[in-house]
Formats: sequence, structure tokens, C-alpha cells
Amino acid sequence: MKNLFLFLFCLTLLVACDNDDDQNSKDPVSQLPKATQTGANTAGCLVNGEVFLPKGGGLAGNKNCFYQYVDGGYNFLMRFSDFSGNDASSVGLGTQNAKIEKGQTYILNARPFFTNNEDGKGGG
Repeated sequence: MKNLFLFLFCLTLLVACDNDDDQNSKDPVSQLPKATQTGANTAGCLVNGEVFLPKGGGLAGNKNCFYQYVDGGYNFLMRFSDFSGNDASSVGLGTQNAKIEKGQTYILNARPFFTNNEDGKGGG
């Protein structure tokens, strides 16, 4: 009888635990993935105060990130997309001809990445 009681108590604890408590919060910031520096393949941001997370994507995936040296300049792009509805939405952040160094802070302008032709500028 004692073992049955212990088993039921443990089972109740396992069923009652919710590993995804933050996703139930009303606070948008708490719904974002935790910040990492380990390459955890996570992304998310707030767009007009609403949570934007990558979803769907099929074989092409919903996240893309690269930093490469092309035509004499360093280029960085991080883009993630939501393909879950009828219309795809994406958020992108990038630089053109800007070497990125560890421990530095970079100020990004508001111009779109692909229309910015000034060296060393970024956009998002």
C-alpha cells in the first residue's frame, strides 16, 4: 500500500509539471527564446510589441544565418520567417562590408539591408 501511494504521488508530480510555463505568460518578452551564445538555433523578436517566432518552412527551413567574406567585404545576414499562415513574414538583420568583432556594440540604421550601399552600415 505504501509503494502504491508513493507511485501515485510521483505520477501526480510528473503530470502536474509544465516544461513550457513561459509560453503561457501574457508578457511578450517572456515568450521569446532565452538568449544564448552557443549556436542553439533559436530566434525571436518583438514586432510592434507582438512576439515573432520562426514557424513552418518545409525543406528550406525557417532560419538562415551567415557571415562571409565576399568581393572584398564581410557580409552578415540573419533572417527568420513565419510560413505558418497564408502569407509568409520574415525578419532580417544584416550588414554589408562590415567586419564584426567580438565584444563590440554596433548601431544599426533603419534602412533595409538590400538597398543600403554604404560600406560598413547595417540594417534590419
